[in-house]
Parts: sequence; C-alpha cells; structure tokens
Amino acid sequence: MITLRDKVFGALLGGAVGDALGGPLQAMHAERIRSLYGTINEMLPYRKPPGFFEAGPGYALHNEAGSVTDETLICSQFAAFVAEHPHSRSATELVRHLLRYGDLTRWPPRMVEPIRKIQQNQTTPELAGNTVAPGGGVGWWIPFGIANFGRPDKAAAEVQRLSAIWKRPLEQDLLGAVQAGIAHALTAKATPDSVVEAARSVVGPLARGLIDRAVGIARSIPRGETEAFVTSLYRGALVDSIGHALDGPLPPPAVLPADTESPTASPLLAEVVPLAFAALIFGDGRSRATLLAAVSLGRDAKQIGAAVGALIGALVGRSRLPREWVGAVVAANHADIDLVHQANALADLIEPAAE
Repeated sequence: MITLRDKVFGALLGGAVGDALGGPLQAMHAERIRSLYGTINEMLPYRKPPGFFEAGPGYALHNEAGSVTDETLICSQFAAFVAEHPHSRSATELVRHLLRYGDLTRWPPRMVEPIRKIQQNQTTPELAGNTVAPGGGVGWWIPFGIANFGRPDKAAAEVQRLSAIWKRPLEQDLLGAVQAGIAHALTAKATPDSVVEAARSVVGPLARGLIDRAVGIARSIPRGETEAFVTSLYRGALVDSIGHALDGPLPPPAVLPADTESPTASPLLAEVVPLAFAALIFGDGRSRATLLAAVSLGRDAKQIGAAVGALIGALVGRSRLPREWVGAVVAANHADIDLVHQANALADLIEPAAE
C-alpha cells in the first residue's frame, strides 16, 4: 500500500521532475523536439541552442540537467507559506509572506508587479489579477492541493480565491481544477479517471469543456502511441485566444504553427491545463510514460510538465516515480531549495487530519 507521506512526496517532487523535464523543451514545437532528440527518454541540460532561452531568473537558474524553473522555485515559496499557515490562508497573508520571505528576484517580472501594487495600496488582492496578462504559474499551487488532501472542492475554492492576485476568473478556475485533482489523487483509491472527474466537478462550463475536449482526444489514442497522441492534441486542443469568463463558447482549435523551428508556445491555462489532464489519461497510471508524453508536447512544456508531474506523483507516490529523475532534481537544486524538507513539512501538516 502506498502511504500518504509517499504520495505527498510524489506530488511535490513529481511537480519538480515534470518541470525539470519540460524546462529545456520550453516553447519548442513537437516536430522540433522529434528532429533534435527523437523520443525523449531522459532529462536534458539547458542549452541555447538548441533551446530558446538562457538560464536566469524567471526561468531555470542553472544549466544542469534536473534543474527546475520558476514554476518550482515559486512553488517552494508557496510551500513555506502553507506550512506556516496550516489552518487558514488569506490573500493578504500570502502577499505579506512573499514580501517578507519570498525571493522575488526569481520571479518573472510581470508576476511581481501585482504584489508591488498591492504593497503600495494601488489595488487589492481581489482585483490585482485583472491587469495581469494571462498565462503562467500552474506549478506554483501544488502545496495547496496537498494541504487540502481528500477535499478537492476546498482545494479548488482556496486556489481560485488566492490566485485572483494574478488571475482572472477562467484561469482561476483552471488552476483550481489542477489542485482539486491533486487533492483527490492523494487519496487511497484514486485513479487517473477519478482524478479528472474530481477536477471537472469543481469548475465552470468552459473549463470543463476544455478539459473534456483534450481528455477525449487522449482516450481515443492507443496506449503507447505517443506520436499520435501529440499530433492529435496539436490538431484538436491548442488554444491561442480565449476570454476570461467562466462560461462561453469553446474556442476552435488554434491553427497549427507552420514554422516548427521558431518558439511556439501558448502560456494560456486554457491550453496548458487540458493538455496536462490529457497526458495523465494517456499515461494510464504509468509515471514515466505520463511525464514523457506530457513534455513531448513541447509548447509551454515546463507548466504542462509541472502540472502532470504533481498529478501522477500524487497518484503513485515518490517510490513509483523514476528514481534517477527524482535524484537528479534533488541534487541539481539543493543549493536553492530543499524539496525533501518541504515535502516532509507538508506531510506533517496533513497526516494528523488523515488519521
């Protein structure tokens, strides 16, 4: 039997593993990934070229294979906040914590701006996200899914409320879906299918439709046919434009990028989150296959990887994640974050409530 502590470690470390797998492939077209690497089977270092970005704040801090990006670096700051506020957490408390203890130099600058505006009383936490460009930050919220173990509705509600600092309603909804999935995945009898159902049960019609479209495509692809999985999602689930409301028409699939050698990524959570759930279903509970399918999509690979890594890690536990990948991530990032310590702190937080 997989223990709850193993699942908590799986969620936090799985998110970091997915982030580190996807980071070097960030903004790549799937065809470029195939031409450069064939089938992805291992963690890659950060190099430009063939990658499009230099290591530095707002991305990966190091070139070494296994290095995480801002998705996990900010997640670790959120993990510290959750551990220090075990019972109730407000948006005002989160902002105060980040201003006092967070290292905002590691953040994308556009995500720091609303924090500064709140600090200067130019806006409120509830309204700050209305002026932030959409996209980004899926991996930040993993500790909130863990803290709400077994309560997907509460995980979604908390993240939807707190993420208003950076997000408008549709993206709040999609972030809530991922954390609802993690909260459910930590339970003993969870399956990939039940995780998706937990996620779609807590969101509005548009987020549900986006998830259902991508997951439906994934279900139609035979097990192990990763190239067909990627090609089908590129044809049917990419999103390059969408509004902010919780309801509305499902956007038509984005036109396939013709130039496979230039950066191509939609940071929109309307694309990222459905693709993550599609990879979870396609992988069918196999951690390596799930993670590799996710990052083979390219696009916003670090976000997709972080989301699906946390979901599959919560399902199968740290002990069933590829050992060499977990070891590489812990080793490559130990000078910046102590993922093992933070996973223990989160497990200590929820284990008494599970007894």
